[in-house]
Amino acid sequence: MVFAIGLVMARPRPGSPEDSIVERLRSDKKVNRAELFFRNAKSLADPVSGFEDADFWSIQALLLMSLYMLSVSKRNASYAYYASLGRPTAISEEDCSEKSLDFPHKIDGTPVILNDSEKIGVAALDAAVKTCHVIGLTLKKVYSKRKISTVVAQEIAEQLEGWNESLHHALHWRQAIDHQLEPGHGIAILHINLLQCHSIMLLTRPFFLYILKKAQEQETTGTSKPSRLSHRMEKFAQTCVEASQHTLLIVQTAWEAKYLPQCNPFVIHFVFAAGLIIFSNEFASLYHNPKAEEAIQSCKSFLKYCAQYDPQAERVSWIVEAFDRANKSRQPSARRLSLPSRKIPIINIPGPNNAYDPMVGFFVPNRPGSQQSLPSLPPIIKQEQAMSAPSLPKSLPPILPSVLQQPSPEGSGASPGNTGLVQAGMHSTEGQISHETEFDFDSLWPNWNAPAGPPQMPPSQVGPSEAFGAFGLGQAPPGSLLGSSVNVPLYPPTDFR
Repeated sequence: MVFAIGLVMARPRPGSPEDSIVERLRSDKKVNRAELFFRNAKSLADPVSGFEDADFWSIQALLLMSLYMLSVSKRNASYAYYASLGRPTAISEEDCSEKSLDFPHKIDGTPVILNDSEKIGVAALDAAVKTCHVIGLTLKKVYSKRKISTVVAQEIAEQLEGWNESLHHALHWRQAIDHQLEPGHGIAILHINLLQCHSIMLLTRPFFLYILKKAQEQETTGTSKPSRLSHRMEKFAQTCVEASQHTLLIVQTAWEAKYLPQCNPFVIHFVFAAGLIIFSNEFASLYHNPKAEEAIQSCKSFLKYCAQYDPQAERVSWIVEAFDRANKSRQPSARRLSLPSRKIPIINIPGPNNAYDPMVGFFVPNRPGSQQSLPSLPPIIKQEQAMSAPSLPKSLPPILPSVLQQPSPEGSGASPGNTGLVQAGMHSTEGQISHETEFDFDSLWPNWNAPAGPPQMPPSQVGPSEAFGAFGLGQAPPGSLLGSSVNVPLYPPTDFR
């Protein structure tokens, strides 16, 4: 099973002995050796048959089988193997022991001596589990209930507090930029930081979509009534865009270092999710992103690169290409959805030559130095050390989101005193308690549950094709979701399963 997964995801250094072996295994187009490895492993001992006598190995095998199926874009089969583990989605994170991943010790209590790569592996696993715990809370408290509030979001965000401080310094995202890393080390940095950015996006994305919906309603109805948005909601939404921008930077770094696999389902999913946020922000111009075009090209190029071998990447690559064409075909005057009296903030941009560290700012926005020069990272230490920092005090300033509103293109911006978050139930920056601190997800797409047929007429009595053109995208094409017919396939033909 390890050979099967490894052959699918392998990206050895060009010209290395490993590269010649992998190329030789992949050269025979008549035989899919990864699938051959998979079937041989399954024939040795299929964990699906014989659960009565199964042991811990069966859990390991099922997880590897699920991962392999996910890597070859067979998501239904992957989920079947994952459900076979014993209804894991019904298991609560509160039922799991936090001590199961403690630093290993011998039977007599003395710590196990690990080499550098093993230390990094232990730290990476610990960071991944902690982040997945936060994702689980987000799915349980937000997405399963299909509603979100700034209060609930702040409670979950507090679970992320101190993540950057407790992270092993060898897993910091800048290590991938400033140092020549072994591919395994680079992949660990990639996975841990992408997972953390995605947990932030997952939590803050509803607020971004809510503001986008409000701007769309303003564009459609033409009302001049201001839509009050709480300061905290604005900050969560801006953090979503910044986390998306940072996601694409991290992937670009790994791609340029030539160790990024072409069939990594997790990276493909994270890039696609981040790309949709960047494209949506460019569609609506809710936040000014000075590096948007670079991020867009990075997203498109990476997905096109993965699409050579991965059907799922081929599908999402087509989507982002279509989104980009739709954005660029619009008239300049139509490239902004605005809300009355709302100024457009500028997002903070991380970069290899930029001292700003978003992973610090995401969590502790008011801590001294979070917006100052990033101290140089020490080299990977050789001596044994603890994997995590002590727990942070409870008196830390509010976390998430980090964004300090810089002067907007219109010449206005938030003052330094307004960069923190508004506590639940307190007045917003407008001097009134916002009534938009909680909303249902169904309110974001009010027509999705409507009966089949043409879309309902908006209040202005504009037809669907005209409404489509209101955003500068021209007439609704035949077969589109806004047209009168849905007989034309939404996606091009593909062997995606």
